[in-house]
Formats: sequence, structure tokens, C-alpha cells
Amino acid sequence: MMRQVRVLIGAAVVVGLVLALALPVAAQDNPITAAHAAIKAALDQKDFNAVWAQSHTIVELVAKRDAATLTGPELYALGVAHYYLVAEDLNLALKVGGLAEDQVPKATAMRDRIMGAEPQAPLAVTVPVTPPAVGLPDAVPGQVRTISKGQQVTLTDYVAPGKPTVFDFFSEFCPPCRALSPKLEKLAQTRPDLSIVKVDINRPGIQGIDWQSPVARQYKLQGIPHLKVFGADGKLQAEGDQAWEIVNKWLAGGQ
Repeated sequence: MMRQVRVLIGAAVVVGLVLALALPVAAQDNPITAAHAAIKAALDQKDFNAVWAQSHTIVELVAKRDAATLTGPELYALGVAHYYLVAEDLNLALKVGGLAEDQVPKATAMRDRIMGAEPQAPLAVTVPVTPPAVGLPDAVPGQVRTISKGQQVTLTDYVAPGKPTVFDFFSEFCPPCRALSPKLEKLAQTRPDLSIVKVDINRPGIQGIDWQSPVARQYKLQGIPHLKVFGADGKLQAEGDQAWEIVNKWLAGGQ
């Protein structure tokens, strides 16, 4: 009898070890929990744009699933994603502007409390200027041009000669992008000395923000709307937060 009990206990231990070894592998094979793990890693590196990108990935993956089939860890990952996306929305609201005076400190405090620290401004990157491609149509003054449709694009091909050019990376599935769009259209109408070009990162037929599109991967986008500003000399002047500062100044009527 005691021998049978020892055999059963030994078998249980073996089964437990097998399950303990198998569960991490299963978690790694699950794209939702894998994205959750990537959020943790990005937080450790204080890469907040990566946190938000992985949060969007979780939301999009869950949207493709039957809610009744979601596991506890997957639902937990979804909750975490929504939590950090609140901070992204607050960060974008601060960038787009138009908040009441008392809303700015509240939005800043809420964003920083969620993220644990203030997101760092992306560094401007200088890229080599190439001659414009032959045959590209000229921009029409007062109108916003849309390019790419998810495909790779050379921005310098669309820089307006002799005037600053703003590139807005966007998706129609991005609410903050839709909120910014009419402001840029108005800016194009009131400032003929500027050129506004919208870069659609979505490939035709893709539902949701197309983070895997060729143009999104080409420019390593971590969040949208993402702005780049080229100067009248055709060189990259600013991107990310620095570009937002310039564009917000123009939106406010500054030069």
C-alpha cells in the first residue's frame, strides 16, 4: 500500500514538473501575453512609445477573438493595455492642445502617474537629402496631400521647394489622428507658405492601425499621429515632440 502511495506521489511530481516547464512556453506562444511581457520590458527601459504600441497590439489582437474564449491572463493583459492607453490619450491631448487652463496640469499629472515618469521627447534625426524624384505632382497650395497608403515612401521626394513641409503620419483608425486632421487642413489654408503632407500608414483593406505596414516599419513608428518638419532648405528640422512644438506654434498663429 505504501509503495502504491509513493508511486502516485512520484507521478504527481513528474506531472507537475512537466506542466511547470510547459506553461512558460505556452505563454511565449500567445501573442497577447507576449505583448504584455513586452510592455513590462518597455517600462523597465522607460520606452513609453513602445509601451503604447504594444498596448495597441493587445487591443487589436483581442478584437479578433471571441470574448468567451479569452483566458484570465489575456483579459488581464487587455486591462493593462487600456490602462496605459489612457496615458497615451492624455499625452496626445497635451500635444494637440486646446485644453482648458485647469486641464493641462490635471492631464499631465494623470499621464505621469500612470507611466511612473514623464515620457521623454524623441530626438530629432538628421537624414541625407536626396533630389526629388522626377514626375511627382507638385503640391497644390492650400491643400493637404495624402501619400503612401502603407507603402514605403521617401519623404524628401515630397518636400516643397523653398517652404517648410510638415509630414503627419496617421491612420483613419486613430481617433487623435482624426482630431488633428481638420487643424492641419485649416493650417494649410491659412498658411500658403507651408506645405502639409499626410502619410497614411494603413494598407488598403487593413482594419485597425496598420503597425506592420511597410511605411510604419520603415520609419519605426511607435505611436501616431507622428510629425516630422522639414525646413525650407529641405533638411529635417524636427520630429516627435519637437515637431509638435513647432506645429502647435503655427496652429496658434505664430510664425
